Amino acid sequence: MKAILSLSLAAVLFTAPAMLLRADDSASLLDAARKAVAKSDVPGATEKFEQALTATAPTDKRLAVIALEYAQFLKRNKGVDRAVAMAKAASEKQKSAGVAPIDRVAVLTVLAEAEVARNDKAAFESTEVELVKTWTEAVGPSQPVVANNLLRLAQTYMLNAKYADAVKAASDAVEILKKSHGPDNPATGYALSILAPAQARSGQMAAATETSKAARAIMEKTLDPKARPIGAGIVAPKIVSRVEPEYSEAARKAKIQGAISMSLTIDESGEAKNVTVLIPLGAGLDEKAVAAVKSWKFEPATKNEDPVAVRSQVEVNFRLL
Repeated sequence: MKAILSLSLAAVLFTAPAMLLRADDSASLLDAARKAVAKSDVPGATEKFEQALTATAPTDKRLAVIALEYAQFLKRNKGVDRAVAMAKAASEKQKSAGVAPIDRVAVLTVLAEAEVARNDKAAFESTEVELVKTWTEAVGPSQPVVANNLLRLAQTYMLNAKYADAVKAASDAVEILKKSHGPDNPATGYALSILAPAQARSGQMAAATETSKAARAIMEKTLDPKARPIGAGIVAPKIVSRVEPEYSEAARKAKIQGAISMSLTIDESGEAKNVTVLIPLGAGLDEKAVAAVKSWKFEPATKNEDPVAVRSQVEVNFRLL
């Protein structure tokens, strides 16, 4: 298994792939592209990636693997516009071929990531809408993975000043999580904390006040009173060691993938404590993510050179490849 980890504690990306390529022509082209990348041969890698995309049928699950690696390569080499165009073409290729919704998610996710890298908020919003629709068609409207994508869509709507749309997306996510996790679960509380500012921005001040109060009542139970937020005068902790999360068998069979957001306390000794899922995926992946993060080791945060306990957030990204 291969993992990608950002060093920023605000958004730690941890990728746990769960499928392997088969050996054939498109796989050989991908292997050639990888070798060209290793040699820093940008023209050669570009040529082989393009050939691999052309050779791979839209119904072939390896299309997502090629799109992902090519997009990462392009972004590293200042080709983000091409990354967006490539991922969009791959997505449209799948859609035109009638590929099942669950098998379109991976390429749509690559497209969304490329749009974020290009800072194209309007295009990213459109792709997020498509992801919510695709997940709903794939697994039904009441699954945590749908709530996960609805919350990310709500946050995107907020960035684009579409506050009424943000209220609708966040409200739908809250209802899903109340049923799947319970009304007092931290995931529900966190969803309420996303809903409240959307309500306020859309002019629903009374509702926003009540929602904020409900969110606070839930989330305060998850806070370690001895830990402080990372702020002025505090040197942030650094990751020293980590283990990869395992894919749950239920998620593998259901083809569930995406990012899980969690809060945690990093204590004075660099241990991860009080790990809490904020934006879940379900299907056993939340438990796998928590178990992995609990084993991570950190160089503790300091204030005036003395170790201090701090609160932080991490994001673990599960991707089926």
